[in-house]
Amino acid sequence: MVFVGVNDTGIVNSTIHKLTAGLADCVSAELAGSSCQAAALGAMMGELAFRRILKQ
Repeated sequence: MVFVGVNDTGIVNSTIHKLTAGLADCVSAELAGSSCQAAALGAMMGELAFRRILKQ
């Protein structure tokens, strides 16, 4: 895991958060016998959509 200092711009933390969400959904999908790629993409797109909606 990458630890970022207090002076980062937030972009790194945001990217790590989206990748972590994608990885978690991928693992869950694999355990359930579903598509890892679809689950990971859905999780990351959901995170992006949430951030966009939250800003409005």
